[in-house]
Amino acid sequence: MDNLNTLLKLQKAVGAFLDSPRCVLEVNVSQQDFDSVERILRGLPPALQVYKCDRDSGRITVKRTDISKQYKGMMNPLVVDLTEEA
Repeated sequence: MDNLNTLLKLQKAVGAFLDSPRCVLEVNVSQQDFDSVERILRGLPPALQVYKCDRDSGRITVKRTDISKQYKGMMNPLVVDLTEEA
């Protein structure tokens, strides 16, 4: 991933996700950045687990394991589009 802007957006998205009560983060990423972003997300702390990777649609889904089960499924995912140009 040679686009610093994409990396900064990803960092902001993960920070916002951690500050929110949401249980799911969906990251839309370009085909060229998919492997790099997946590697970064898989390196996050154990409370954030990569749940699904769909290379065809360019979507990576991360679930939180540190939120009580009563909240799971009750909130819409936080969706971040890393394919948009700034």
